[in-house]
Amino acid sequence: MKRRGVIGYGAHTGGSNGDNPYQNSHLSTRHSGMVTHDDRNFQMLQYTSGKAFSQVRNIIINVNLSLVCISSNGRHLYVGSASARRIYYYKLHTPFDISDRTFVNSRYDSNWGAIHGMEIDENGEYFFLTDYNDRVHTYQMVEPYNIIGTVRIAGRTTVNLHGNAIGYDDYPTGVAIKPDGTSFYYIGYRNDRVCQFNLSTPFDLTSTISLPGQHYVGNEDATPFGLYFKPDGTAFWMIGRGSTPSKVYKYSLSTAWDITTASYDTVWEISPDNNSTYDWFCLMFSNDGTKFHLAGKRGQIYRYDVGTAWDLTSTLTNGGFMSWSINYNEDVYGMAFNSDGTQLIAVSSATTDLLVVKELSTPYDTTTASTATGTSGYAVLSEDFNAIYHPRGIAVGGVGSSSHVLIVNDSSTNNLTMHNLQTHNKLDSIRLPTFYVDRLQGGNDLPVEMSFKYDGKVAYVFDEQDEIIYQYNLKYPFVLNMICMSSGGASGQMDQNSEDYNAMTWSPDGRYVFLSSLAYKRLYSFELVTPWDVTDGFVTSGGIGIGRQGCEFYQYETSPKGMYMAKNGASIFIVGESNDDLVELSLNF
Repeated sequence: MKRRGVIGYGAHTGGSNGDNPYQNSHLSTRHSGMVTHDDRNFQMLQYTSGKAFSQVRNIIINVNLSLVCISSNGRHLYVGSASARRIYYYKLHTPFDISDRTFVNSRYDSNWGAIHGMEIDENGEYFFLTDYNDRVHTYQMVEPYNIIGTVRIAGRTTVNLHGNAIGYDDYPTGVAIKPDGTSFYYIGYRNDRVCQFNLSTPFDLTSTISLPGQHYVGNEDATPFGLYFKPDGTAFWMIGRGSTPSKVYKYSLSTAWDITTASYDTVWEISPDNNSTYDWFCLMFSNDGTKFHLAGKRGQIYRYDVGTAWDLTSTLTNGGFMSWSINYNEDVYGMAFNSDGTQLIAVSSATTDLLVVKELSTPYDTTTASTATGTSGYAVLSEDFNAIYHPRGIAVGGVGSSSHVLIVNDSSTNNLTMHNLQTHNKLDSIRLPTFYVDRLQGGNDLPVEMSFKYDGKVAYVFDEQDEIIYQYNLKYPFVLNMICMSSGGASGQMDQNSEDYNAMTWSPDGRYVFLSSLAYKRLYSFELVTPWDVTDGFVTSGGIGIGRQGCEFYQYETSPKGMYMAKNGASIFIVGESNDDLVELSLNF
């Protein structure tokens, strides 16, 4: 039997008037029903003009606060301070009860000087910070919910091989990875070697790295570019750019994946049709070896059909150029397929450092590539926390299906980065550190709060400057990158009477948006015509969709900055920079 809860009218006392009916509402809590969970859709029937709210308690934090967040299970509380560049972490022993808490510790990050909003995914693995600089940043907590433990930007790991005695080469030109993530391979034209690195923890560049061996390729060509390993690890190929036209060299390994057993095998002079004029930088095969691809200048990728699998000395047939180029001015320095050839990922660098993902309607046939509908299909690698400059190679790893992406670049620090895929075999689900909210929708220049739909497939960003809620569609739950996101439209102007809204939160059923007014120190609730869709507008009053006035909170906080509604729908929490308190506003049932 399904039980439905109704949010009723709370009893309040204190001075009031017609415009501000609960100006002096005081601490009161009254429960007369239940709110239950049914397929994550809360059956909340009324959020009226503030009559359901009453201030119940506050916690003195003694620091200027800018954000608040509670995990969906109600057991983890986070409050953050932009001025202190810290997030304070509490464990709640009774779900959603901030009075039954233990302070764990705080985390400092020098990059958190503008944080204003926080969200956590449903598993407590990833959290997201919104800041005033038009950005949302993604972080991974290795131990779920524990922001004090190991935290990784977007879940990626990095290592710096510049100046490192093992495998040092400050001119990297290609990278490869063993499918199980226990080894990766690195080539450069400073030392003209392919170096093998073993990882004590698969796919983790922060684990112990050893160098079991290397193979010198300078005898064949002193300007090696690109690196591709056969899926079974028994051969690799590289491009020699020291001659005109360029050549592709094959090396065989008598022991799979052991670079110390490599020996020169064959060479192929790049032809026909004088395609060497395109100045090739990287190469790859289809997983069955029947299609071979070269890429380089001006964003071009060319395909050959191979007569005998894996043998470039057999008869090759021109397959043609891709039906797209990344950007005419961008040079492709690395590319890789996912495990079934339905997606291609590539890095390019010239005027901009880009990461691009394309869909292939015919597996491994790059001439059938297209950008996923409604998305840009690319991300800028060099901006902000992404911090990947001049990418020079890319590889995909994973047993059975693709799970990780390795990128090499020639910056002076952290020149190798290992990225997680949110969904195996979907290269566009790669997690990246920073997403600029105004990339897909112009005008979103001062984001202060972001919320997710319960399933993580839609994100909402409130912009304090233009007083609009921007809506973004996410192809993969809780994955924020321009490669797989699309614009979902925007609300109308929310500010009707100079309310100066500066914080946002949502009801768990998606029917109501709450905004806090800096000008009036009051909550406003907006009822959506269609739950979770701001583009359909709000329930109208007098011909326009306006926010219903809720209770004032100026006696508790006069400069609100962050706001969060508990996922049980029972309370709204507000933090600010004047009283330095965490204020709870309870809903009476």
